[in-house]
Amino acid sequence: MKILIFDDNERRRNAAEARFKGHDLTIVTTFDEAEGALDPYVDHGNIGAPFDVVLIPPPETHGDREITSGEIIAFFALTRGVKEIGCITEANH
Repeated sequence: MKILIFDDNERRRNAAEARFKGHDLTIVTTFDEAEGALDPYVDHGNIGAPFDVVLIPPPETHGDREITSGEIIAFFALTRGVKEIGCITEANH
């Protein structure tokens, strides 16, 4: 599977990388990098989804506001044809 991992937390990135070892991974740490990983498939007219799965970080609360950059990337990925979105956590569910 082609998987985009988007998270600025090194521990969660490492856990996702270990979990999906053997798959075609693209690992990014910023919103701009995540958006850029999805953009070429629109700009160059490519057909088909750029990734099978996009993994995003959980929302973070800072004071009275919630940071949701992962959710924005998830919606962006869905418009690019990605069928599966997952959330990276450190918990063993």
